[in-house]
Amino acid sequence: MIIVSLVPQGRVSSLNAIHMLWVWGNVAFPLTDEKEQVLWNAESWRLQLVADGIDPTILDWVNTGREIYIYICLYGGDDLEWIRKFTKRAKAVARLAGISLELLYVGRSTATREQIRKVNKVIKTENLSRFWPDYTSNWFFWSRMDSMRCSKAKYHKTVENDEILKEVMTLLSYDGSDQGCVMVWRGSNETARANGQLTFLTLDDFGA
Repeated sequence: MIIVSLVPQGRVSSLNAIHMLWVWGNVAFPLTDEKEQVLWNAESWRLQLVADGIDPTILDWVNTGREIYIYICLYGGDDLEWIRKFTKRAKAVARLAGISLELLYVGRSTATREQIRKVNKVIKTENLSRFWPDYTSNWFFWSRMDSMRCSKAKYHKTVENDEILKEVMTLLSYDGSDQGCVMVWRGSNETARANGQLTFLTLDDFGA
């Protein structure tokens, strides 16, 4: 699907505005290539960019300006055994570190509705973390990541010269593997990310 936008005089202002709509919604109006570049120039890799428009609760967790931060962990994958081990270990490390940690399952881009439903059921039954009960939220999360990639590519950005694209491509590469992916945020801008295997090894070495 593409969305071609026109100015009132009929001139094409964007050959495909769908990616800027997925990323910014109505803020992207009037859906011109110039507007898209202005929005990117003012943007940075932050939690609002990742989660805005999907789950307002996530942004409520951001305690900007306070002494105590809530650490926010977005994790994905479809390996139930890894999900069990990771969430339990992450909670244990959070207790040892004396921090407040919120875990949220974001699924996987290639997972079907039925696969997500199965994982969500286990997460709910075993009280492993928060999750999005609506499959559309999982789909939208990964679709927005891919829209960021497409939008950046449109302006010939690369991972070498664009920090946002570097983070997006890293996250998509983790998602494309079978090891899961993890992003931990402290506030809105401080973040660390890794694939599931490296994350679990890091948690195991917390004492060191």
